[in-house]
Amino acid sequence: MTLTEQIAQMAAALPVDRQQEVLDFIEFLCSREAPVLPTARRAGGLFAGMPYFIADEFDEPLPDAFWVGDEP
Repeated sequence: MTLTEQIAQMAAALPVDRQQEVLDFIEFLCSREAPVLPTARRAGGLFAGMPYFIADEFDEPLPDAFWVGDEP
């Protein structure tokens, strides 16, 4: 038996006023959840021909001075 089936079975055994409380609580929990928005598929080549570049040293580690705030 799935969890959903167990919840439905237990809720069905309750008096109607308690079932309403269960429903209200479920609606409350659902309202607290962030809505899941569908994500758009990423399209390749959006920046083709744009004037941008990645520096040659992009992948090099940053010096320790950077992390302690000694370098701007």
